[in-house]
Order: sequence, then structure tokens, then C-alpha cells
Amino acid sequence: MATKKQPSFSIPIKKAGADPTAQYHRMCVTALTGAGKTVLGTTAPRPLIMVAESISKPTIQAFNPEAYVIEVTSRDEIMKVLEWARSSEEARHFATLVVDSATECGEILKKWVVENSPTRAKMEAMGKFNVLTLDDWGTYYSELDRMMRMFTTLPMHTLCLAQAFEQVDEVSRARFLRPNFEGSKFPPRFPGYFSLSGVLERVPSADGKSVERRVVFDTPGSMYLTKTAKGLDDVEPANVARWIEKLNAAKKK
Repeated sequence: MATKKQPSFSIPIKKAGADPTAQYHRMCVTALTGAGKTVLGTTAPRPLIMVAESISKPTIQAFNPEAYVIEVTSRDEIMKVLEWARSSEEARHFATLVVDSATECGEILKKWVVENSPTRAKMEAMGKFNVLTLDDWGTYYSELDRMMRMFTTLPMHTLCLAQAFEQVDEVSRARFLRPNFEGSKFPPRFPGYFSLSGVLERVPSADGKSVERRVVFDTPGSMYLTKTAKGLDDVEPANVARWIEKLNAAKKK
């Protein structure tokens, strides 16, 4: 049987699956405070957890003492970790890079923008501290975009955790859950960087005696910014390693 000849093009067109990073899953999960984002992160396969919230470390120690942790407190440290994860052979020890949380990383980036703003002295002389000018907002969004693009092109699975906040529509009074970042432009863009986007919930167990964690990826009429993928149910247990197993199995079918 003759082998089907692949077409050739004069411009750089290629199959999506030909990208060497296509084998890795790009995941983000948002949740209200206390829902269990950090616990979810510990369920990822061979995780390296980039912690921007030091209070997360005791939870990681309790739920997965085998997980590795690196704490970041500055913009330069964030970028250094992402560059190391991209290019270092040492990073191949890990299967997943987890960011806990992107919301706190955003706060770190905002602080860096304010500290390096050319109008900082003028703003502080006016009594305005930690305030972004119009140009500063552009720099802030550019830094967030750069961080997300670096994160979602790493040669490993990536899970980005973010805090959520509730919005109430003034007309319909419907409640919406959105990723919690400074400004109005970035929250609706956040899920677009990922192939899989879910919302973590805590719900009563079937017998009503305990609480279970689950992640919503797709629900009719949902007020969440979500995105599902082939192989997953609309609602999945909070187990990242299991999601990846199901996603990989679906690819083989």
C-alpha cells in the first residue's frame, strides 16, 4: 500500500500535533479562597510547585511530602524559574510545573511595575502609592502575557492555579465566578492561554457526612469561564494525574 504523501507549503504551515510541546497538557483551575487549590496541585504527576504564597507550604507537606517546592517573591525569580524549566536538563526530573498561585504572581508583577515606573516619584509626591498609570497598566498586562506564554510552552505539563472572585450582574443579578487579577482586561483572557480550564468546588458527599472536591470543566448554563477537552467528563474529581491519564487515553483512540 502506497504511503500517502504529505503536502508541502511555501509558508511555515505544520500540523498542530507536530509541535513537540503538543504532548503536554496546559491546565488552569480557579477557585474561591479555601476551596483547596493547593491540595489539587499536589495531585499532579511528579510536581514542582512554584509557590508565591508561603502559607501553601504546610498544605503541600501534609498532602504530598514527595512534591518539590520553590518559593518566588520577585518578578526576576519567577522568570528565572520559568527559564530554568524551559532549558535545563535538571527540570526533566519533573512531569508537571504547578503555579500556586497565578493571582499572587500577578501581584508580584504589579509591584515590580510600580517600583520601576518612570512616574513613580511623581505619583508618590502626589500621595498616590502603588497606583498604576495608563502606561503602567500596559506594562503590567505585557508582563502577565509574557509569564503566561512562557508557562504554557514549557516541555512539561503545566497547571496554573488562580484565586477566583464573584461578580453579580447588576441587571439579572446572576452570579459569575472569574479569575482574580488586577484590572478588567486580563480575567476573561486568562483561560485562553490553556487547553483545559476548570473551576474547583467543594460539595457535600453523597451521604452528607463529608466534603468532596470536584472540578467543573463544562456545565450547561454555567456561570464559569471553563474549557473542556476530549476524554474528560463535564465534572471530574480533583485529581490532576487522573485527568492526564484520561486525556492521553483519548488521544490514542
